[in-house]
Amino acid sequence: MTRKNNYDMLKIIATIAVITLHVSVMYLTVSEQNPFNFFIIGNFFNSFSRWAVPCFLMISGVFSLSAEESANYILYYKRRFKPLLLPLLFVSTIYFSYLEFANLLRILIMKQPLTILWYPLRSFLEGRPFYHLWYMYMVLGIYLLVPFLIQLRMSLSSRAFSRLAWLIFFWGTISQLSSRHETAWDIGVVMSYLGYFMLGYCIHNNYISAPPTHQKNIGINCLRAVLVICSLCITFLMTCFAEYVPNTYAIFDLRNYFSPFISFAAIQLFILFTHFRCTVNTQHIASKCYYIYLIHAGVLEIFFWSSRILDVRPHPAIGIPSMTVLCFLISYFLSPLLHKIALKFSSLI
Repeated sequence: MTRKNNYDMLKIIATIAVITLHVSVMYLTVSEQNPFNFFIIGNFFNSFSRWAVPCFLMISGVFSLSAEESANYILYYKRRFKPLLLPLLFVSTIYFSYLEFANLLRILIMKQPLTILWYPLRSFLEGRPFYHLWYMYMVLGIYLLVPFLIQLRMSLSSRAFSRLAWLIFFWGTISQLSSRHETAWDIGVVMSYLGYFMLGYCIHNNYISAPPTHQKNIGINCLRAVLVICSLCITFLMTCFAEYVPNTYAIFDLRNYFSPFISFAAIQLFILFTHFRCTVNTQHIASKCYYIYLIHAGVLEIFFWSSRILDVRPHPAIGIPSMTVLCFLISYFLSPLLHKIALKFSSLI
């Protein structure tokens, strides 16, 4: 399947949203250094960025499940896993080494027990070598299923496959809101997020199969945009209320990617971009989003350490957007270096 400008644009915006999500976390705890008004602004950016992870999965589903040649297991794994796995393993090793070095300093300077050296290794084995990489190890589990899913799609009608996707999505929602999974590559985690992955393909397939009049229904798309904003506003208001009122009871995690408001906003936003005709070619940026995702947490770690050392906490209205943009640009310019390293390792295998 050829690249689509609308999905490339959505991928770039989602990458920026993920960075915003991670920057805003430093403002999500109310304390003497972080007053409630800082929390409100940080929570606003956080709440309005949580659609990004589901949209990433839906974009991947469109391209992965549309390529019928990927039904061949050997061909698919050879083509897909080298460019995905090698940069991931390299970056995971860097983050793991950083955490072990930090723990070694804690042992030498702060006299902490030697057992803390085990924690980064355990996180690595769980598929979480650094806080953001759980997503990539979860996606690896989904990609293992792609040839089977394509064969299943080809054997079913479009309607039956779509119903199956929605069934897996709702099952995943219940699972994620009611269970705790210890590893990112846990079959329960993979199967839960598989629903988003399959829905991406189904939404795209339904769009290209729809009559032209349905594709260009501006009124419905405007309504969708309003509903997306309303859903994210509800998430923002409810999380503010939960922080302001102690011991507030919630039947589900309001920031969970399967929260009804977040999942609804993500799906509707994906439908909007599916209907969106983008004439701007952003492939040169979108092709680097994978590397930007891998790198950005390390760049943010430098920002956060600098903030602690200098004892500076910028106002979130300025700090979150500026750090997000700066982190994106630095990660973008570092991405060719990571790509070259991956190619070097690939040539040795």
